[in-house]
Amino acid sequence: MTASEFARLVGVTPTAVWNWEKNSITPRRPALEQIAKVLGVSVPFLLTGEEESKGTNEVRPVRSVAAILEDAKAKLAEATGFPPDRIKLNVQFITE
Repeated sequence: MTASEFARLVGVTPTAVWNWEKNSITPRRPALEQIAKVLGVSVPFLLTGEEESKGTNEVRPVRSVAAILEDAKAKLAEATGFPPDRIKLNVQFITE
């Protein structure tokens, strides 16, 4: 799968994906939901690296951020055909 195909699956333009990567632009909620779906994870997991425990509102840590990013790179590599070492991820933690 190419980067353009990934953008199509998410429902955005390849330029949007490029901006997320290169300009540290945070995707809007509908795009986040599609990214989560394509990668097989939840939106909270994408945003925080944590999953909500089923049946409660408790949030529990899943793994280290580094491990999460490595898994995301591996999934993106599989989806796009790019080698993992050629994929760069930018993450922003925004506290408001």
